[in-house]
Parts: sequence; C-alpha cells; structure tokens
Amino acid sequence: MARLEGAYEQIDRRLTNFEQRVDDRFAQIDARFAHVDARFTQLDTKIDRNRAHTDRQFIWTVGLIVLSILAPLVTRLLSPT
Repeated sequence: MARLEGAYEQIDRRLTNFEQRVDDRFAQIDARFAHVDARFTQLDTKIDRNRAHTDRQFIWTVGLIVLSILAPLVTRLLSPT
C-alpha cells in the first residue's frame, strides 16, 4: 500500500510539473499573440495615416488639374477682344 501511495505522489508531482510547463507555454503563446496584435495595431495606424495623406495629395492634384483647365478658359472669357 505504501508503494502505491508513493507512486501516486510521484505521479501527482510529475503531473503538477507538466501542468506548470503547459501553463508556462500558454502564457508565452498569449504574450506572443499580444505582441502580434500590438504590431497589427501599429500597422493599421500607419496605413490610416498614409491613406489620409494620399487622399489629401489626390485632392490637391485634382484641384490643380481643374484649376489648370479652368484658368485659361476664364482668362479667355474675361479678356476683352
């Protein structure tokens, strides 16, 4: 009977040790997922900033094109001939 109790205690210690290692691995995996999530958040922020910058440049470009088309037309219409 004492042998069985000793064997059970040894199994219990091994399982406890195994459980702790598994918990440690899950903690490492969770930390890595948190790191990846933070990186995606940073990338989303950079992409949003670049998209806003590109939108502003596009609006300015379209405005300059429209102005370059309209300026000669307006000067022709307003010039006395």
